[in-house]
Amino acid sequence: ARMLDGAGLGGPPSGPPVTATRWAWRPYLLGAATALVVARPLYPSESAAEHGDGVVIVLLWFLVAALWLVGALASKRPVVRLGWTELAVVILVGWHGLSTLWAMGHGSPRPALNMFWEWVGLGLSFLLIRQLFITRRERRAILVIMIGLAAALSTYGVYQYAWELPAERARYWQDPDAVLREQGLWFEPGSRERRLFEDRLKSTEPMGTFALANSLAGFLVPWLVVAVGVAVAPLDRDGPEPFGWPVRWGYRIAGVAVVMVVAVCLVLTKSRSGLLAVLAGLGVAVPLCRPGARLAGWKLAGAMITGAALLVGVAVASGGWDVQVLTEAGKSLGYRLEYWKATGAMIAERPLVGCGPGNFRYAYTQYMLPEASEEVAEPHSFLLEVWATAGTPAMVALVAALACAAWAMLRRGRGQAPEPEPSGRDASPFVVGGAVLGFLVAPLAGSVGPVPPGIQPLVLGLLVTMVSVVVMGPGMERVRLPALLPGVAAAALLLNLCAAGGIGFPGVSGSLWLLVALGMNCCAVGPGCRLGRPAVAGALVVTLALAAAMVRTGYLPVVRAVPWMRRAYDQPDRAEEYLERAADADRWSAEPWKLLAELAFRHWRQEPSPGAFDWFETCAQKVLQLNPNSEAVWFRIGRWYWEAYLRTGRREHLERAVGLFAGAVKRYPNRSLHRALLAIALAERGDPHRSQLEARRALRLDELNPHADKDLPGELRRLLRRIASQKEVP
Repeated sequence: ARMLDGAGLGGPPSGPPVTATRWAWRPYLLGAATALVVARPLYPSESAAEHGDGVVIVLLWFLVAALWLVGALASKRPVVRLGWTELAVVILVGWHGLSTLWAMGHGSPRPALNMFWEWVGLGLSFLLIRQLFITRRERRAILVIMIGLAAALSTYGVYQYAWELPAERARYWQDPDAVLREQGLWFEPGSRERRLFEDRLKSTEPMGTFALANSLAGFLVPWLVVAVGVAVAPLDRDGPEPFGWPVRWGYRIAGVAVVMVVAVCLVLTKSRSGLLAVLAGLGVAVPLCRPGARLAGWKLAGAMITGAALLVGVAVASGGWDVQVLTEAGKSLGYRLEYWKATGAMIAERPLVGCGPGNFRYAYTQYMLPEASEEVAEPHSFLLEVWATAGTPAMVALVAALACAAWAMLRRGRGQAPEPEPSGRDASPFVVGGAVLGFLVAPLAGSVGPVPPGIQPLVLGLLVTMVSVVVMGPGMERVRLPALLPGVAAAALLLNLCAAGGIGFPGVSGSLWLLVALGMNCCAVGPGCRLGRPAVAGALVVTLALAAAMVRTGYLPVVRAVPWMRRAYDQPDRAEEYLERAADADRWSAEPWKLLAELAFRHWRQEPSPGAFDWFETCAQKVLQLNPNSEAVWFRIGRWYWEAYLRTGRREHLERAVGLFAGAVKRYPNRSLHRALLAIALAERGDPHRSQLEARRALRLDELNPHADKDLPGELRRLLRRIASQKEVP
């Protein structure tokens, strides 16, 4: 009952006193913030580090923050919600900046810069949501919009599973190269990258607007918890306006429909961690939403768990789930233990600044176990991901931010007095308008990435979201929701991120920071402090300086390079010209130089000349400078030099190949193929001791490897045995 005493979702709206000048700015900024929150899950965010998919959204967050500070500066004594949680978030983002500076000189600068600005955008979104979503209607408006968005993406996910994905698989196998070019990708036939792409294409799990099914599941988890809470919470029939049975029944039916479609899509993603997180969240949320009848609440929770079990059973019976999804849960956990053990070794070596934001995939292979399953892009644990990429201080700041937010919300649940209602008009219509704007912003923001959002999910998403708002909106005015519901949903998402990872994916982690901020506002946490104009002016100067740095290092290089990269894919005959322009536009990116090196070697292979090979070496050196920790880069360039030696017999090419293979081994010491080619190159150079040693290590790693796709070819294995036994090598 204390949670419903008027401070949160269940009672009168609350918030700090706001001056009239600030209130005049707030509704428009509220709509803008809603648009950015809605737009981010509408296009993939998993490649934000590599391709800078989120630079447009981050720049718009800077714009909203600057306008809010200008409005605050116009106020005599602006009120700002600041506390320990906000301070911890600022430290978390700031330490990511220090880690980025380290990665600029020791790792890959482009992924580090992109991910740092994504973290800045997430930090700004949290701070601004804390300031903007003040009244109960505004908070409930954004909740019903996000529930509708979850229903929309789930509807599209079911459509993908039933129709779109089977059609895409059939089209790819007809012309693989054409499909890759359409998506702005290119992998050589038979390459490991193409095999991975094709393996993902064979999967039946829906991905929605994400690039991975686990990411879609991560987005759905918290909003399914909120949707169930909204559906089972009691309705308050008392009020100044009539509340007839058609509205009540429409609200209930819409709530049940949303819960069902989101639950079905979540099951189809085959996310075990997502399902467990939802069940844990419902075990807390359902009794919390029935505070007057806890026994009935527990019965509802039991019914929800039973319903989830029935959904899984139906999915298995119909083929949506393979039996292996259940039987191989232990194997999946074993894989994660491998990831976590290797990540622990990485943290132990660089505990202060980590490997740099966006650089985990390149540093991880150096610590992989011999029996590990795959080269992962993140450790499948949100805490280890932050710890490994940005260092111990960033991890401590993240834990402190979450702990302070949880403590503040729970402390408020023990019954502090509610804060006064802010003056001015309610701005919830601007929240709905901002949601519509978000569907228009998504194509603009997503056009920067390699896979822009399609028209189908946008149209379907807008339709389903608006229907949900229209049908559920009147009921949301009267439903008695506990103030801790957003916090419980955020906890469920964190539980999923403990095993699935993805805190660096803005489309997923954006929901986390939104729910934490809303949960604190619902519990009236942080009475606000009045800042003087010098403090506000200083914050504005810092914001504008950061925005200028972001434009210089993030926005302009990415948006200028992307069109040239796409032209290179679309017009292969002029690819070299366009790639050079892309490299000039973004001097921190290794991607144009990788493709230029490949093209240069092809040209040399077709028409050997000293000038052609010199250009290849220039491109290869640039790749190594901009992506120095990628074992794949060292190995690929080493194979090119090895081929050049076999064609020309020049000793310097052999020496270069040996050095590059050795560099690949250093960055991926437990890959048998790397050591195998290093052993062969050493034998060719006339170094029998080292070649024998590397051959034996390659054979031992091949025996330890349990994965057939990483087995050495039989002919190569026989050659290594001859080297290991010191026999003559042909």
